[in-house]
Amino acid sequence: MDYLNIHLDGFQQHLLDEGYAPSAAKNYRFRASTFLKANPNAINGT
Repeated sequence: MDYLNIHLDGFQQHLLDEGYAPSAAKNYRFRASTFLKANPNAINGT
């Protein structure tokens, strides 16, 4: 799960760098995390 968290942190930072509000970036990270945990095959592309 560390691999996933590292990439989710990077995703959140990317959103912040692009000017998203901190609350929005946190929300998008949470939604991506929830989706990937429920659909682990999405990570591998299968």
